[in-house]
Amino acid sequence: EIDGFQFIESYGENEAWRGVPIVVVTAKDVTQEERDWMNGSVQRIVQKGSYSKDELLGEVLTQVLVCTGRAIPN
Repeated sequence: EIDGFQFIESYGENEAWRGVPIVVVTAKDVTQEERDWMNGSVQRIVQKGSYSKDELLGEVLTQVLVCTGRAIPN
């Protein structure tokens, strides 16, 4: 098993995956240092505790649509 940070690091090593965006959904309080480290590697960081279940699902759906070119971000 690996944690999310190890996944992001190893993900970038696979050339075939480099164009696939990462949306991080976490309950962890992400520090500014961690955000800085992920900058450029992830499309978006979504804090689970900041959203209701429906809002969280909507946010994830929005990011999928944006990443697939089916929606324009606000």
